[in-house]
Amino acid sequence: MAVTGWPDVPAQLAERQRLVVVDPAGGGPRWQVDLGDRRMLAGPAAWPPDGRRLALLAFDGCAGPRPT
Repeated sequence: MAVTGWPDVPAQLAERQRLVVVDPAGGGPRWQVDLGDRRMLAGPAAWPPDGRRLALLAFDGCAGPRPT
């Protein structure tokens, strides 16, 4: 399972998410990476059933998911 969220309040204010891949059966995170302010998980279908790939959405030339 892949989930994103803010690791702390400063990251939330800057809209920098962290991607964490966890074992759904338990045991904690397999790995994690900070996505920065221009990338995010591409939605609920971003993690396919086989778990081999992960789709990210990257913002290039715009400020982010909400226009300013």
